[in-house]
Amino acid sequence: MSHYDLIDFHPTKDNKPIHIGLIPDGTGRWGEINNIPIMDAYMYTMGKIAQFINFFFEKEVPIISIYLSSIQNFRRPQEKIEAFCRAQEYFVSTELIKLLKNYPNTAVVPVGNTDILPMGLRSALLNISTQKDVSNKSNKKIYLCVAYNPLEEVLQAIESPQKGNFLNNLCVKEPLDLVIRTSGANLLSNFLPLQAGYARLYWLEKLYPDVSIEEYESIYNEFVKLERKYGD
Repeated sequence: MSHYDLIDFHPTKDNKPIHIGLIPDGTGRWGEINNIPIMDAYMYTMGKIAQFINFFFEKEVPIISIYLSSIQNFRRPQEKIEAFCRAQEYFVSTELIKLLKNYPNTAVVPVGNTDILPMGLRSALLNISTQKDVSNKSNKKIYLCVAYNPLEEVLQAIESPQKGNFLNNLCVKEPLDLVIRTSGANLLSNFLPLQAGYARLYWLEKLYPDVSIEEYESIYNEFVKLERKYGD
């Protein structure tokens, strides 16, 4: 890999996004405000994430990354960890399976330290990531960042037996065009920092369960009007 390969690790200048990331923040607070049990709140969020994926797949965005959990999220009280892990297991084994019937052969790639996950969620991720349907090549991809730590991703890429091919050894190989985060927090929280180096960042004040499809539409329409430059 040449020095210029590393310099050019950024999205294209096309006005249509190729890779979109989502940080669906605010579910816990939404549940507290609306007096909804934490498990029910996370379950609702999983359905909203499925809507997000479907919306951008319909817009012909081929790659979507979802920040389901960071490694730091596993420092939370055990009740909250169990709630988001069970909801994510439901999402992977039910919501995502239903969604992928409309988009056969979509690759689902878990990214993160899956060894620390409960067995049910780990099995669901393994099952969906190995499913193939060769009858339809849609070339779509969903990265599920679960117990994710970017430093671990970088170390694994550096230590890979495939020397000299750092970018291809990353778990998420494509740069992000844009990232959407909810709940008014204007930070990435370690969500794919290398891949987001030239991403447009959109901060929504609403807690994630309150975000509407119309807001995704507004972000998409604003994004496609942009003129993107990368230092030139």
